[in-house]
Amino acid sequence: ALAYAARARLHAIQAESAEALSRIATAEELVARHGTERERSHVGVLSLAINGKAARALDCALAHADRWPRDILILSLPLGAFGLFAFSGMADHDQARVDLC
Repeated sequence: ALAYAARARLHAIQAESAEALSRIATAEELVARHGTERERSHVGVLSLAINGKAARALDCALAHADRWPRDILILSLPLGAFGLFAFSGMADHDQARVDLC
C-alpha cells in the first residue's frame, strides 16, 4: 500500500491526476485489508492531499507527525516550499514550518 501511495504522490507532483487517483485508490484498498495503524494514517494523509482536501490533509499530516515523527514522506507535505503550510492561508506559515521541525 505504501508503495502505491508513494507512486500516487509522484504522479500528483507531475500533474498526472488520473494516475495519481488510480494509485491512491489502490493504496486505500490494500491498506484497508492489511495495513497497520501507521500505514492507514500514512495512506489517508496522502489520499486527502491527492484528492484536493488540503486543509484536512494538513491537520492529519500534523497529527500523523506527532505520532510517527520519522515518516519523512508525510513530513514533506507541510514542509515543502509549495507544501500544505505554504498554501494554507496562514499568515505565519514560515514560522509553522520552523516549529514543526
